[in-house]
Amino acid sequence: MKKILAIIVATAMLLLLVACNNSTQTETTNNPTTEVTTQKETTTSGTNPTTEETTTEEETTTIDPKDVTYTFEVVGNPFYPDSTLYKIAYVTRKGSDGSVDQGCIIVEWNTDAETAEFIDVYVDHVGTEIPVYAIGKGVLVNKTTDGNGKVVLNPVNVKTVIIPDSVIEIRDGAFDMMSGIESIQFGNGVRNIGKFAFEGLHRISEINLPESLLTIQESAFFGCTSVKTLVIPDSVIEIGEGAFLGCRSLESISIPERFKDSMDVIFGVLPSNVTITYTSGE
Repeated sequence: MKKILAIIVATAMLLLLVACNNSTQTETTNNPTTEVTTQKETTTSGTNPTTEETTTEEETTTIDPKDVTYTFEVVGNPFYPDSTLYKIAYVTRKGSDGSVDQGCIIVEWNTDAETAEFIDVYVDHVGTEIPVYAIGKGVLVNKTTDGNGKVVLNPVNVKTVIIPDSVIEIRDGAFDMMSGIESIQFGNGVRNIGKFAFEGLHRISEINLPESLLTIQESAFFGCTSVKTLVIPDSVIEIGEGAFLGCRSLESISIPERFKDSMDVIFGVLPSNVTITYTSGE
């Protein structure tokens, strides 16, 4: 009897153990799992859909501002603002980086003072500030009216020209043959000096060009016979033929080494005593 009872108890314990194992398996199976979701696009080819994983990459191109070049288009006829001191025209400035901007160009500066300090901003009738981007041809005048009401242009008395930082371009013939000018103070924005821009300024003894300058065009300083010191910054990448032809008083020239083989084209015959320093031009 005792033997039978022991068998029954052992059988019951075995059945209980099996039940517990089954319960543990079910509990493990029902545990939640963490999923990582990847966005995909489904492309259908015919009737069979295809799942593709796509990656979008944005590419950003950075342009150094000093490498941007500009062109100008005059918009409308020149006009006098509130003051008769200057006459302007609107221009559209287009950059090689795709930028488009509105500005203005000074086409006339009516003065008989010794210093011509050009404005950097024109404020229109509604108070909008428009930057001055360029200085035009023959900008300096001394305009008077005779007894018959006829406008007379007289020689200017300007000795010093001050160009603001806003000016990017000094256009062809801007100050040519203004022989009274003795000093030019360039702003730090000038990038281009046009053809014959400072031709015949025979009283200027020193030319210090800004670090912003990129191009000096043909005959820009032709016939500046009193210039002794010339510093051309490393930023300059182009100098036109005869840009400094006739500068026969030169004693010191600092110029990027990239122009070493073009010196005769740029300067013509240089004085025998001139000291030339070639900079890296980087």
